[in-house]
Amino acid sequence: MKNLAVFTMVLAICTVTLSAEIGKRSSDTDEYATVMKLLQNVIKKSRAYVHDFLDTSTVISKRKWLVSWWG
Repeated sequence: MKNLAVFTMVLAICTVTLSAEIGKRSSDTDEYATVMKLLQNVIKKSRAYVHDFLDTSTVISKRKWLVSWWG
């Protein structure tokens, strides 16, 4: 159940971050480059949020597994 909560949190962070990034860059002309930049930013930000969350969580064994899987 805790894995589902972590996954849901990561998905929500990615969605909110992607929405914000699209809103900031909606005037760009090169759509492919814009989408690639957005995805890179979302991945960077969500990885940082997940690492911050896992550092403060009490689920030690799950944290070690997810951090090793996530990078």
